Amino acid sequence: MKKLTFLCLLILSAGLSAKEWYEEKGTLHKATMKDWCQADVKNKLATAGDFVAVGYQDKMLKTEITQAIDSYGMSGLKVMAEQIIESLDTAACNGKKVDPDLATIEVADMAMMSMMIMGWTKE
Repeated sequence: MKKLTFLCLLILSAGLSAKEWYEEKGTLHKATMKDWCQADVKNKLATAGDFVAVGYQDKMLKTEITQAIDSYGMSGLKVMAEQIIESLDTAACNGKKVDPDLATIEVADMAMMSMMIMGWTKE
């Protein structure tokens, strides 16, 4: 019984200390697409979220995108970050392998191109 109680407390405390997705530290800001394709989803999400946040803070995004982030907060920003992940993964990754033609392109450049193609940025 003591072991069961200890296990339950351990599980509960682990859940309480779990970081939100936006509290993670993305490390792919200056990485190549080869690095991106090999990275885990948490790292991709944190990095993509940072790209969206910078676009928002620097007023690079269209008014309707800014208003959506204002309305939905971090959950809206997460949806946009997930769209960037899907865009970059579709363009450059085959599982953990990268398209050789895109291997040396910087993640930040691909993310910005994706945001432009998706119509998020001001003209």
